[in-house]
Formats: sequence, structure tokens, C-alpha cells
Amino acid sequence: MKKLVSWAIRKPVTVTMAVLAILLLGKISYDRLSVELLPSMNSPRLFVEIDAGERPPEEIEKQFVRSMESQIARQSDVRSVSSVVKVGTARITVEYAWRKNMDEAFLDLEKAMSSFSQDSRVTDLRISQKDPTTAPIMIIGFSNPDITDMAELRKVADSYVCNELMRVEGVADVSLAGDEFTNLVIDADPYKLKAFNITVDNISSRIQESNQRVSGGRISEQGFQYLVTGSN
Repeated sequence: MKKLVSWAIRKPVTVTMAVLAILLLGKISYDRLSVELLPSMNSPRLFVEIDAGERPPEEIEKQFVRSMESQIARQSDVRSVSSVVKVGTARITVEYAWRKNMDEAFLDLEKAMSSFSQDSRVTDLRISQKDPTTAPIMIIGFSNPDITDMAELRKVADSYVCNELMRVEGVADVSLAGDEFTNLVIDADPYKLKAFNITVDNISSRIQESNQRVSGGRISEQGFQYLVTGSN
């Protein structure tokens, strides 16, 4: 230590230049530090959401949620499984261990839920991972005076607006809210049904048999993967 102090006293210019160099490097490093709203973290949670028409919560829990939770609990490194069931919908939260690779967990969970997504009674099944750093930064509202049908307006927003926004660099996700889906109402004539020996249950069964969703693979475009499904 004495030798170092003696050397510093004998070389004041060298020591001063070294200190200035350290300060300069510190200033440059500080200016180049990136700023983030929240620390970078990979939340070990996945969410499974299903839509099943207008079925009551008790029926959805009995027909879908219990079986889905049983399948999910068998996955590796699953710490807890919880669900919230409402009329026509259910949301299952899956929490994994912090060491778990979430990309691998997503693929395993998607594979485990494939049988439910092909069930004709399920209109939609989504698996997502919520990142606390990806909260919505912009909410856009739009209207068209030439379009009075909300279902048509939704089709335009889903087919054009959302796709264009997804192509913008830096955009991770785009969701559509406030939309309406087209409902088809079938009014049965009881006299004609009796004449052709057809019941309402026959019509309902035929519709359910025809409403099938099948997986068509994936499409990769500009760094994004899209799941292709077909409906009959």
C-alpha cells in the first residue's frame, strides 16, 4: 500500500489522467443505460380461457374445467391451478416453478389442451402468458358512419386494422374489444317438424356435429406465429 501511495505522489499527472478516464467512462456508460418502466421478468404463469356458448357455470365446470385442471396438474413443475368460471366462459390460471422454461411449458400446455380445443361444444380456446411489462400503451377507438352492422365493423377491424397494427415494429399484441359476433337464430315450425318426423333435438345435434374445429398447423410471418384452424 505504501508503494502505491508513493507512486501516486510521484506521478500526479498519471493518476489525474486515470481518474478522469474513469469518470469519462462512467459518464458514457450512464448516458447509454436503457430505461425500463418495470424490471425485466418472466412471470411463470399461463392462462387458459375457453368460450362455450351460453352454458351455466356449473355445466362448464363439470364438462370442461375439472377435466382441464386434471390434465394441467399432470404437467411438470406446476405449482398451483386455479379457475374462475362464469356464464359461457372459464379462465384457468396455471402457476409454474420459477426455474421452468415458459416456452416449453406453453407448448406442453397447448398439446394437453388440444383435445378440448377440438370439442364441438367449445367455440374458442386461448392460451396466453401475461407479461407485466406489456400493459396496453394505446387504446384506439374507431367508427364508420357507412357501416351500421356491428358484426361487419368487427370483421373490418379484425381483418384489416388489427393485422396492420401487428405488422408495426415493436408491437407485441393487439386485442379487439367492444365487438359483437353474429348470431344465427333458428325458428322451428312445430307442424312442419311433426310432418317430417323431426325434433328440435335432431336439429341441435346436427348443428353441433357440423360445427367442428380442426387444427391446420401454423404460419410464421415477420417473427409471429399464427395458429390456423378450420371450422366446418
